[in-house]
Amino acid sequence: MAPMTRVRANKDHVHGELAKTYYSQRSNVPGTLIITEATFIAPQAAGLRNAPGIWNNAQIAGWKSVSFPYVL
Repeated sequence: MAPMTRVRANKDHVHGELAKTYYSQRSNVPGTLIITEATFIAPQAAGLRNAPGIWNNAQIAGWKSVSFPYVL
């Protein structure tokens, strides 16, 4: 999967159920390697609506909720 954003976060750039569903659908084949999407690192960098961020605790928790059983 290309590391481009899938624009599935909420207005606060936090992943939720939509991202969990999206990634679980694509990772259900054994041996699948997924490098997740591009993620904004600061509010000043967040130029797209509903793109995920990773600059606050809520966003980090959102990403953790998307995690798979084996995360590198």
